[in-house]
Amino acid sequence: MEINDRLEKIIIFLKVIKVKWLNEPADIASSKFDYEFRKAYIGMRLFMEFSEVGYALYKNNIRSYQHFQCQERKDLIKEIAQLIIDIRDWLEDFVPFYREFYIGYNIVQPVDCAICDTRSGIQFMIELFRNYVKEIDDLFEEMKPELEKFDRRIEIAKIGLNLNLTKYLPDDFPRTHEWWFD
Repeated sequence: MEINDRLEKIIIFLKVIKVKWLNEPADIASSKFDYEFRKAYIGMRLFMEFSEVGYALYKNNIRSYQHFQCQERKDLIKEIAQLIIDIRDWLEDFVPFYREFYIGYNIVQPVDCAICDTRSGIQFMIELFRNYVKEIDDLFEEMKPELEKFDRRIEIAKIGLNLNLTKYLPDDFPRTHEWWFD
């Protein structure tokens, strides 16, 4: 899938979150678990897409929005940035929620590729939009303590499980995404 297509897919996920999670009340008919599962799922899908686009950009030596030359990509980035600002509250809440929900409920294999891929997506989002506007930088700064807890939780959960998650990664995957590596 081309980078622009992936950016458009991210826009769709962000718009769904904006409409479904911020403007509609929680469905009273669904159980708390169902509600939390849907929230974890949409966030996981969003950040897995960020992970895919982030890695594709990384392979093309693009580390920041500032490196885009194409106007169409600049426009997509601008729309994504605005949506990130629009769903700021959801994003701030997602990291601690996902950390506790997914790692907590996934008893059979507490840490897997989905968790690490989601964490990489969050990291690629941060790297791509760092210094875009102050509001986004402030959001990322506020997320930092929760991301550190998330990383520690992954590290603790991996201890004793003898997981080799790096076998699923390309050789040139960024080593700064340390949650993948032993």
